[in-house]
Amino acid sequence: MPCSHSLPRLLRRVAFWLLPPAAILQTVAMLVDYEPATHYFRAGAVLPVLSVLLVLLSALLGSLSILLWREELEQSPFAPHRTFSASTLGFLLAGSVLLKAGGSDTLRVAAGVLLLLSAPYAFLHALPRMREHRAAMTLLGLLPILACILLNAYYYFDVSIEMNSPIKLALQLALLPAMLAYTGEIRFHLGRPCRRLYLLADVWLMSLGVLSALSLPVAFLFGGLRRADYAVGAILLATLSLTQHRHTRRMSAKPLSDTEPKSSEETDFSAPDTEPKPSGETELSAPDAEPEPSGETELSAPDAEPKSSEEASISRPDDTTENGI
Repeated sequence: MPCSHSLPRLLRRVAFWLLPPAAILQTVAMLVDYEPATHYFRAGAVLPVLSVLLVLLSALLGSLSILLWREELEQSPFAPHRTFSASTLGFLLAGSVLLKAGGSDTLRVAAGVLLLLSAPYAFLHALPRMREHRAAMTLLGLLPILACILLNAYYYFDVSIEMNSPIKLALQLALLPAMLAYTGEIRFHLGRPCRRLYLLADVWLMSLGVLSALSLPVAFLFGGLRRADYAVGAILLATLSLTQHRHTRRMSAKPLSDTEPKSSEETDFSAPDTEPKPSGETELSAPDAEPEPSGETELSAPDAEPKSSEEASISRPDDTTENGI
C-alpha cells in the first residue's frame, strides 16, 4: 500500500511546484510582451507559451494523481475548527469594484450584487456550526455559482476587448472550474458528495487561475492593464484558489499518511468484536445444554424407581393375604 500511495503523492507535489514558475512567467509576459492597445501579446512571444504549457502540465499531473488514488476519500475537505476564508475578501472586493464602475451595464450590476451576496456564504461556510444547517447553506451556496456565471457572461459580452484575447480567455476558463467547485460544496451539504470530481475542479481552478491571479493585478498596478474590472476578477480567482487549495490539501495530502492507521484501527475494532461473540456463545450454550439433559434424567429416575417399589410392595401383601386365606 505505501508504494501505491507514493506515486499520487509525487505527482501532486510536482503539479503544485509547477504553478509558481508559471505565475512568474505569465507576470513577466504581461509586463514585457503585452500590448494594451490590442489586448494581445506581441508576435513571437515565448513567455506566455511557456506559462500555458506549465499550467496544462500541472493540471494534468494533478488530475492524474487524483485518478490514481485508490483509496476512498472519506474525510471532509472543510476544517473542523473556525477559519477565515480568503474568498470572503475576494467577493467583497470584486463586487464593490464592479458596482462602482461607470455605466449601466445590466450584467455588470447583477454580477456585482451577487458577488457581494456571496461574501456572507464564504464567511459562514468557514464556521463549523453554520455548516450543520444544510438547507440554509445549500441555498446560500447557489449565490457564488450564479455570481460566477454572471461574471463570466459579463466578460464574454464585453465588446471592448476581443473575444480571443488572452486575458479574457484566462478569466473565463478559470471561472468554469470555480462554478464546479461550488457545486461540489453544495453536494457536501446535501450529504451526496462526489469527492474526486470536487478535487478535480479544485485542481483545474488553481491551475487555470494562475494565468491571471498574479499577472493581471501586477499589470494593472504598473499601467500595463487599464481595466480594473478584469484585474479584480483575477484577484477573486486568486482568493478562490487559496481557499480551494486548503480544501484540497485537507482531502488529498493528510489522508495519504493517515490511511494506514485507519486500517489498523478498523482491524483493532473488528478483533474484539469477533472474539467475544463466539466465546460468549459457547459459554452460554454449554450451561444451557448440560442442565436440560441432567434435569430430565434426575426427574425421570426418581419417578421410575418409586413407582416400581410401590407396585412391588402393594402386590406382595395381596399374595400373602391370599395364601393366608
